[in-house]
Amino acid sequence: MTTLNLEGNNIRAEGAAALASALRVNGVLKSINLRGNSLGTEGWCAIFAALSGPARGPQRVSMRGGDGVPWPAAGADFFGSFFLF
Repeated sequence: MTTLNLEGNNIRAEGAAALASALRVNGVLKSINLRGNSLGTEGWCAIFAALSGPARGPQRVSMRGGDGVPWPAAGADFFGSFFLF
């Protein structure tokens, strides 16, 4: 499986932490859709930390939150890491 669609599954911080653990060791997943979930700041930080690890995780992440929580600073750091020269 290279694509995982979890849109609108009511994933919260606890679920995001479990997903982050799996992302840290997954070398196959290329795309994940997390739109419409309520991850909150804690959940997004867990996801961003997992994606910035050595495995680098999926190459495409769709992540419009469903809880109105803006991306935490960890998100900006994560995306900025791709533009370092």
